[in-house]
Amino acid sequence: MKFLTLLLVTVFIFSNPVYAAKKY
Repeated sequence: MKFLTLLLVTVFIFSNPVYAAKKY
């Protein structure tokens, strides 16, 4: 289920741009 995990991560990043910016 790697694709499903990748999809969840993508949605999470798009829904939390601030958190994603801090993480990376």
